Amino acid sequence: MAESDPLKALKDHGRATQAIKAALWPHLPHTARQHCDLANFRDSTLFLVTDSPVWAARLRHMSRQILHAARQRCKIPATRIKVRISPILDREVARRQPRELPEGVRRHFSQVAETVDDPELAAVFRRMSEKP
Repeated sequence: MAESDPLKALKDHGRATQAIKAALWPHLPHTARQHCDLANFRDSTLFLVTDSPVWAARLRHMSRQILHAARQRCKIPATRIKVRISPILDREVARRQPRELPEGVRRHFSQVAETVDDPELAAVFRRMSEKP
């Protein structure tokens, strides 16, 4: 079954946007990468989404450096940056950060692994008892 032209165009645009992000992101400060995402690139404009008004202001302040990196280092023909705020992005960033289990919980998982008869389940508890 052949893809319809609009669906193919949408997929191609999504792939192109991801390629632009992959090229540009290494040139952004690490802290900025944690708080923003590239939403789109259209009509020479980079559309960034961030998790707070503070980061929106910071990204707008860094717009010259971001545009310079896009044009000079990544060969992306960007001339403008638009920044939008999306609090949902904040929850997604928080979800990606691994949490370390307290030592008591890890000890408990280790003890459970020693008492469980099922070897696969015991292996799961052993993995959970290890530090990341």
